[in-house]
Amino acid sequence: MVQYPWEEKKEDSVKLIKATIETKIIELTEHNRRLKKKVFDLHTIFRLSRQLNSVLYLDSLLENTLLTCLQQLAVKGAFMAVQSTPYDKSLSLSKTKGREIQNDGELSLDSFLANYLKDKNRPLFLKEITQELKFNSNDQKPQKGLKPEIIAPLVIKDNLRGILMLSDKVSGLPYSEDDLEFLSILVNQVAVAVENSLLYQSEKNANLELKKTEQQLAQSEKLTSLDQFSAAIAHELNNPLGIIKNYLTLLTQSLKKDDKSNAYLKVVKEEVDRITCMVKHLLDFYRPGSEVKTLINIDFLLEDTLSFVEEQFSEDKIYIKKKIPSDLPKIKAFPDELRQVFLSLLMNSKGSMPQGGEIEVSLRIEKNKLEIEFKDTGCGIDEKDLSRIFEPFYSAKDKGSGLSLWVSCDIVKRHNGEIKVRNRKDRKGTCFNLSLPFRETDPQDRNLR
Repeated sequence: MVQYPWEEKKEDSVKLIKATIETKIIELTEHNRRLKKKVFDLHTIFRLSRQLNSVLYLDSLLENTLLTCLQQLAVKGAFMAVQSTPYDKSLSLSKTKGREIQNDGELSLDSFLANYLKDKNRPLFLKEITQELKFNSNDQKPQKGLKPEIIAPLVIKDNLRGILMLSDKVSGLPYSEDDLEFLSILVNQVAVAVENSLLYQSEKNANLELKKTEQQLAQSEKLTSLDQFSAAIAHELNNPLGIIKNYLTLLTQSLKKDDKSNAYLKVVKEEVDRITCMVKHLLDFYRPGSEVKTLINIDFLLEDTLSFVEEQFSEDKIYIKKKIPSDLPKIKAFPDELRQVFLSLLMNSKGSMPQGGEIEVSLRIEKNKLEIEFKDTGCGIDEKDLSRIFEPFYSAKDKGSGLSLWVSCDIVKRHNGEIKVRNRKDRKGTCFNLSLPFRETDPQDRNLR
């Protein structure tokens, strides 16, 4: 069959039109795919932005950002580092997802790399950065984990708040222009969220400091008032006490030695001396005298204090359970003051168990410290009162003076120790924990036991 030239030209034109149409269809399909992906990316950014704006804690913010990168860009690993406060000189807070990525640890904001990233303010391929920094020997390259392929800075108001590092993709394909565009929008949104979080944390810390200062000021005013009140009361008591002691001396001298009244006068004199001693402590409360700590057996002192109250407590159906080992190191302390602390805590526990209960007293060594615990099965302490329980004049009880626990806390601090309180988790009740430092004793000290 003969084919005329015009027929050949017609077939070539049809093929050309068909190829052109197919090319256009491929281009439109690809354009449509990219458009759909861009819409999906923008939707993801919009959803993430709403989510990030409601996140005020940096750790959660980092977590959400890294998960988005892993899901949206399908990378093997993602790493992010940010400032923990607006005043940090380095990106100290970091988090990673997926496989570990190489990083130099904390990035100083004064470094050449940090300033370079801030100036560029866009996602950069590692090869670009390497080319720029190849003459800077101070930038050491880490040797473990995946190499980052892209580093994206988080910049806001000309300040570098953090960096986002991404490894290569799971598919092995290179990053596309759409990926870089998505990443640029993402880091801009995350930078705003990080800035908001830092401002929130800064304001929160400032409020906490202000509240702490106000509490310290209020307590200082209370202490000043108590100091003046104590001194006034002690001064007023000293005069009548001196007169009573003088008359007791005269009465003793006027009585015969075998007179039965001498025994009564002796008891009265001892009690007056005790009151005088209490007044002296009241005057010296803020101005401790020249008392010297003595080397004591804390286990003996604790056992002796418990023996003193056991009988009285058992009458009220309160039983004391002891876990006190022997042969413990001696500590330097004021024994009368520590006895006062033990009694105060015991009486506090007793007051919380009007129907009876159990007090567990334990003593142990932990990290060169003596740990003494008083656990009771009482009604516990309201959470709102726990933070203020050691403040002067503050009492969770209707008829409490608010001084016993405060005085106990002051005594423990005088011994370079610490006292804490918490409610028991396993059952109702309160746990007071005393921590007192001790020193290893010399052989002659051990012989004093």
